[in-house]
Amino acid sequence: MQRQLKVLLLLLSPLLLIASACKSKKEVVEVKTTEIKSLADTTLVLSYERTACFGTCPVDKIEIRANGRATYYGKVFVDYLGVYEAQISKSKLDSIFNLAESINFFDSKDAYKPEYPISDLPSTFIMLHKPGKKHKVIDLSSAPQEFKIVYNAINGIIKDTPWVVAESN
Repeated sequence: MQRQLKVLLLLLSPLLLIASACKSKKEVVEVKTTEIKSLADTTLVLSYERTACFGTCPVDKIEIRANGRATYYGKVFVDYLGVYEAQISKSKLDSIFNLAESINFFDSKDAYKPEYPISDLPSTFIMLHKPGKKHKVIDLSSAPQEFKIVYNAINGIIKDTPWVVAESN
């Protein structure tokens, strides 16, 4: 039965992606720049973690503090294995928060679980913290499609940042 579900998911995944790409464009929402600077420099403002699947899913975690200091933990199936550090610009951090605001991340559910759990799918844990609002979401591969916009932006930061091996490595 599980094998049939996996085959069905594999066959339907491309169709779902095509269908979501064909949706009409949503109205762009103007979002004010996040005032992260009012938080203490060492306050964790973003945490994003991807967990394993039975295949080659990337397993990693990134943490970014209010001062832009980022720590990346690459575990398996990623370009950077080990612990790395970098400085993330305020504009990149603001863009993540603006995207999160545009999809109502701070008002979303705490967890998204599939109706019929599939043990092979990876999970994503994301936490965003800004003055007056802190929200963490557990996504067991069933969050609204809009969340992928935020995930892709964070993955872009991971990919494009010049990481330096952490001293503790």
